[in-house]
Amino acid sequence: MNYVVQTPTGKITDPLIYKFDSRVGSTYTELVAISGIKEYKVTRNKLWKEAKRNMSGTLNAVFIGIFPKLEVKIKVTTATYLKTLIGLFDTPYLNLKWFDPLTESYKHGTFYMNDYSNELISKIGLITSHTDVVVSPDPDGTTNVTPVYEQFYKEFDIHFIPVVKGGNDV
Repeated sequence: MNYVVQTPTGKITDPLIYKFDSRVGSTYTELVAISGIKEYKVTRNKLWKEAKRNMSGTLNAVFIGIFPKLEVKIKVTTATYLKTLIGLFDTPYLNLKWFDPLTESYKHGTFYMNDYSNELISKIGLITSHTDVVVSPDPDGTTNVTPVYEQFYKEFDIHFIPVVKGGNDV
């Protein structure tokens, strides 16, 4: 399911974040949508260097730029999809194509991620056909039928912090 953003010029229904391996011009390799987004927020962090205040409270600093941090809440997810997300999020850096609400367009950049937690909600037995159970005979001749369980994990937050300022237009 895609996240829908209402903008003054229309609705954006594409996924808001994609992971990619490399980019040449407008062509991306291994473009993978990060789906299951419940909340999406772009925080425009201002970075200053040599910031000092004098005794009268006047700030003297050099403005480096704006670093857009992507704050994402992932919906409740299955163990299978969570493994895919962990495979992406446990890398040191990700190249991302992301939606910028300021320009109402996609940008790309390299990001690192914060720490995150995954909490198990429940295991639910799903029996929809004969392939969803494990049948095992006991030595006494009885047969055990065990449902196959699907694990679900609570929603969680992940932040993508840019390595360089801004974001390049797609």
